Amino acid sequence: MVVRSAFVALALALSLPGVWAQDTQDPYDNRYGAPVDVTVTDLVQNGQSYEGRAVRTRSQVYFDSTQGQRLYFFQDFSGTRVYLNPVPEASGNWDFESMRIVGSDIEITGLFASSNSGAQGFNTAAGVITFWKFVEAPREADLKKSLADAVTVTLESLVSRPGKQDGRTVRVVGQFRGRNLFGDLPSSSQKGHSDWVIKDDLFAVWVTGKKPKGDGIDLDPSLKRDSGHWVEVIGKVQSHGPIVYIEALKVMEPLPSPMRASRRPLSQRSPRCHPWSCSSCRLTETPRSRNAPALWSSSARTWTRAASRGTSYCATRAASCPGNGISTVSR
Repeated sequence: MVVRSAFVALALALSLPGVWAQDTQDPYDNRYGAPVDVTVTDLVQNGQSYEGRAVRTRSQVYFDSTQGQRLYFFQDFSGTRVYLNPVPEASGNWDFESMRIVGSDIEITGLFASSNSGAQGFNTAAGVITFWKFVEAPREADLKKSLADAVTVTLESLVSRPGKQDGRTVRVVGQFRGRNLFGDLPSSSQKGHSDWVIKDDLFAVWVTGKKPKGDGIDLDPSLKRDSGHWVEVIGKVQSHGPIVYIEALKVMEPLPSPMRASRRPLSQRSPRCHPWSCSSCRLTETPRSRNAPALWSSSARTWTRAASRGTSYCATRAASCPGNGISTVSR
């Protein structure tokens, strides 16, 4: 039997430098790569395959205080344990929340270290996850209620008034844009490598917490050829400045819509003449609204105010401009 205290020491030795921040790009993702989604059973039975790798797993939390200290762990059906220990930057949150969530399902993201013993069975240890992120999974009844109560909104309404829907569970539909493959949003606004983008017209948001897989869809965020598929996302809204994030609870293929069916994927449309796609053009609006949404210009790498609904004009003649002169931009 592996001595549990040894794993606590190992976890402390693995404590990593950096900032535990959920509002910016994850520094641990940058250092260790995108976490691999695994089950506790995978870690118990094939621990060597995940040695020194960032992993993300979900299970019920247990704790043991028989040795005079609280040890938290996941365990598989055989009773084999995977111990959990936070990095220093996450320990404050963990100490505050841990006793409350004992017995609940949580999702842990961290670095796995195997015990190397290969032993399995009740109270034996398969390894330890030194984690920098933990999220309490919604209970089944709460999840069903959240999905049922989700409010249908448009991406335009979320981006036009960031913060207004924060904390609410919404249902949105947009075209899949992969891992920001088209520069629809500032790259620095991505929280983690597993995040992806959906967009409708000019309005784009990040989707976090779930892969682009669900009822009727299985998309790869690294492939441009998968872009253009319509995706329905149900999740909780969170915004930071003009950037909107949806922490997904469910991802699925939307019901057919004649309006969507008649629209080509964004990547196949002719570029429209506006500052965020045609750097040679100058946009004037009539009228300009002070409350118009701020949109990201992937070419200019800056934010610009969108025109209020109506007609916008390109006033610069340029061969690269699809309008090639004064042309209207339909909204």
